[in-house]
Amino acid sequence: MRTGTVVGERERLTRPQALAALTQGGAWVTFAERERGRLAPGWAADLAVLEHDPLTAPLEALVGQTARLTLVGGEIVHDA
Repeated sequence: MRTGTVVGERERLTRPQALAALTQGGAWVTFAERERGRLAPGWAADLAVLEHDPLTAPLEALVGQTARLTLVGGEIVHDA
């Protein structure tokens, strides 16, 4: 939020929960949860290499970070 005010603090997701919502949740929403949403052998995956680890970096470092590399269908579509 722009103000920095936390609304519904008890409803916050942990970082692993937020990452799962973006990956596994995204696959589930598109009915692809049996083939996408995990980084595991045999699973289809697009990949983004970020500047900072979203699970361990300070929150301030995550604001406005950019992707260093993006692969879609095994092809590089962005390479910083």
